[in-house]
Amino acid sequence: MSAHELRTPVAALLGYAQMMRDNPTVQGIPHLRELVKGVQSSTQRLHRVFNSILDVSRLMTSEVEIIRSPVSIKVVFDGIRSEFRQALEERELTLDLVNLGELPICPGAPDLLYKLFHHLVNNGIKYTPDGGQITVTGRTVEVPDLGWCVEVTVEDTGIGIKPEDLDLIFEKFYRTGEVALHSSGTTTFKGGGPGLGLAVARGVVLAHGGRIWAESPGYSESTRPGSRFVVQLPLENAP
Repeated sequence: MSAHELRTPVAALLGYAQMMRDNPTVQGIPHLRELVKGVQSSTQRLHRVFNSILDVSRLMTSEVEIIRSPVSIKVVFDGIRSEFRQALEERELTLDLVNLGELPICPGAPDLLYKLFHHLVNNGIKYTPDGGQITVTGRTVEVPDLGWCVEVTVEDTGIGIKPEDLDLIFEKFYRTGEVALHSSGTTTFKGGGPGLGLAVARGVVLAHGGRIWAESPGYSESTRPGSRFVVQLPLENAP
């Protein structure tokens, strides 16, 4: 309830910031333009935090009703790649999509599946140093207890995850590393955030009756062992 009430005035602030950004007077004064840009970006970030809190709340309390419709995983990732294009270019990161066009249509809630993979890719961007690579691979597998599934892996060449953190990273508000050393940007190296993205991702997967887990050889900022997130989403029929 608090997040919902706080999100409403923040949405209004965001609207006013956008109006200020487009004002001819502001556009004509570089100093004012930069100030408004800062207000807008900070308000957008705050709005995303409240949305993530609401997502976690709904998913954890089973208030989300999954209305399944046909979803193309490739189309989902095409949208995600477009959304992160600027951040990828600025940090010279490569996002490769492998075999996604070969996947069968997956039954699910399109908006929730987008959020699921958005958070996984964002996590890869956040913990991969400049010049690194993120690879998304899709395949169809038969899983005990789940039957035929679409399996999507998001693998990066980043700093990796400590063994003791592999399960904890999916908990609400959990963040790895020294929080005081994190930067403020959401797509910068070791960028900031409330620690809700992976909790949302797990909630979406569980709501779809699937599985998600993380794998990593360990944590090292020098050798960059990388990490791998695996998602399995059940199909209605065998491929």
